[in-house]
Amino acid sequence: MSVCEAEYKVAGGKMIRIRLNVKEGALSSIRITGDFFMHPEEALEKLESSLRGVKVEEAEGLERHIDAFLSENHVTVLGAASRDFAAAILKALRTPA
Repeated sequence: MSVCEAEYKVAGGKMIRIRLNVKEGALSSIRITGDFFMHPEEALEKLESSLRGVKVEEAEGLERHIDAFLSENHVTVLGAASRDFAAAILKALRTPA
C-alpha cells in the first residue's frame, strides 16, 4: 500500500488537498480537504467513501465517478468541479508522501 498526497490549485484560486492510499491499483482510503464549498457538507465524507475501491488508472474514469456521485446525490460544489477533484487525485498519485 502506498500513501500519496498533493495540493491542487483550481483555476480561480481554490485549493484541494488530497491524501490517499492505493492498494492493488484502487483507492483504499482518501481524505479530501481544501477551501472549496460543498453542500450538503456531509456529502464530502460520502464522496470519499464512494471513491474507495475505484481504480485509479485514468482521469476520465475518476471524473465520471465524481460527476455521477455529485449528480445522483444533488450535491452543489462551489470553487471546484469534478475534473478538479480528479486532477488532484491524479497529482497525489504522482506524489508519494
